[in-house]
Amino acid sequence: MRKLRLLLLSGLLFLFGMSFAAEVTVPTGDTLQNYIEAAAAGDVLILEDGGVYEGELLITKSLTIKAVDGYTVRPVIIQGSTNGIKFGESPSGAEIKLNGLEFMSTGARYLARLGTGDSLAYLEMTDLVAHGYDRCIIRASDAGIFVDSVLIDNSHFYDFDGSSYRLFYFDKGDCPV
Repeated sequence: MRKLRLLLLSGLLFLFGMSFAAEVTVPTGDTLQNYIEAAAAGDVLILEDGGVYEGELLITKSLTIKAVDGYTVRPVIIQGSTNGIKFGESPSGAEIKLNGLEFMSTGARYLARLGTGDSLAYLEMTDLVAHGYDRCIIRASDAGIFVDSVLIDNSHFYDFDGSSYRLFYFDKGDCPV
């Protein structure tokens, strides 16, 4: 009996010590970046059905950004800055998942850009629509970048303005991707 109590107690202590990912709904019109900064690693940010979000995005931790389940109108993220989503100096092993979203450029050259020091274990883009970008979807152009795996599934990219458009643009020999 004593062993059983100790086993149950240690199991409860283990569960209380674990951190569970939170799901947070981001209201339309709110600044998505504020929610990204406030989120803990592993959290899920859920964008409202038909929601519109504007602004530059900097992601520096594992995070999922997705449309609400069963959406009827895909949430739109409008990107006006040159770099689109910037991943910052994410810790090694960071996982970024984007699902069910529409990305629209009003001035961004890239949907996502990796710079010096950025390191991603996994980048997932599923059920996306992206349009209006000038150069490419993912750009990595500096030394010291590491991306282990990229999954793009069921996504539609169109209406690109650049004359030399590429899906991926890795232009440094020492960028191990």
